Amino acid sequence: MQKNSYNTDQNMSSLSVGLLLDEVQEAIVVIQDELHKYVNKKAAEIDGYTVEEMHNKPIKETIYPDDYRKVVLNNKKRLKGQAVKYRYRTIDKNGQVKWLESYGIRILWDNRPATLCFVNEITAQINAENKLKEKSKQLEETNNALNVLLQHREKDMREAEEKIVHNVKELILPYIEKLKKRHLSGDLASYVDIIEKHAKDIISPFMMKMMHQYRSFTPREIQIASLIRDGKTTKEISELLNISSETVNMYRKRLRRKFQITNKDENLRTYLLFLNGGIF
Repeated sequence: MQKNSYNTDQNMSSLSVGLLLDEVQEAIVVIQDELHKYVNKKAAEIDGYTVEEMHNKPIKETIYPDDYRKVVLNNKKRLKGQAVKYRYRTIDKNGQVKWLESYGIRILWDNRPATLCFVNEITAQINAENKLKEKSKQLEETNNALNVLLQHREKDMREAEEKIVHNVKELILPYIEKLKKRHLSGDLASYVDIIEKHAKDIISPFMMKMMHQYRSFTPREIQIASLIRDGKTTKEISELLNISSETVNMYRKRLRRKFQITNKDENLRTYLLFLNGGIF
């Protein structure tokens, strides 16, 4: 044991305190004037030195450079009577960096203020925490990447569905309507009806999704809004759906009201074209 007189503010004897500090399993250090005035066996083992080598060794020689200022500031707080607990890094005799956790109190050493520090090595704990943080970061990055992929996938699927609906309405249904106006009979009429039914069956699931997103809209309103978006005139819609022009205009007014553009000088088709999601 180092032969230093040891007195706390309560005037404890140096012999009894010294024996106690040497026997405990926790690393204990007394710092005074930024020097190691006392180091027990456990503390010396952490730093890889002997007790004798640590005696009067400047703390700057064992503390990781980036943490030196933190240690000095916290030591000053302890000298002012504050009980401070903090983490810092040390460099042992072999140059290995270790993490320590220190908490301590103000004492008197040789009748002068000093700090009694209780130190625990927490390198394994810090490494485990860092690994957990890294895994959490990787998981977060993976989740973000998956979310981006899902968003792109949903967008691609939506665009593909909209393209299917658009192509069927633009490239198939108009010709079916023209064929029906020819008043076909027999097998030809049946074939046209079958083609029309199958074409509408193809776009039906997509139309149902549209209806789900716009629940307040009736199937007919969605149908007419879709035709308006495709550039069909009131007359063309009237002929395609076999309804009067007055009825089409009534639906136009109803759509403007539901989209809350009744009193706005805005073209309905233009509004539909730039509607978020391109539903219609």
